Amino acid sequence: MTKSFRRRAVASINDFHWPGLLVIALIAGAVPAYIYVNQSARTVAVPDGVAERPNISSPAKD
Repeated sequence: MTKSFRRRAVASINDFHWPGLLVIALIAGAVPAYIYVNQSARTVAVPDGVAERPNISSPAKD
């Protein structure tokens, strides 16, 4: 019974699987950044010659 209550040793730095930990960290950082970039509003400079509401009732090809 005393064996089940024994504390586990703290993992040393060599016990980690570093490539896997790096992949998990990249995913954990990339997912919120991807969501933030796609959900943030962007402003686009529209030239003065571009109509806000183009007239497409008679689409004639030139």
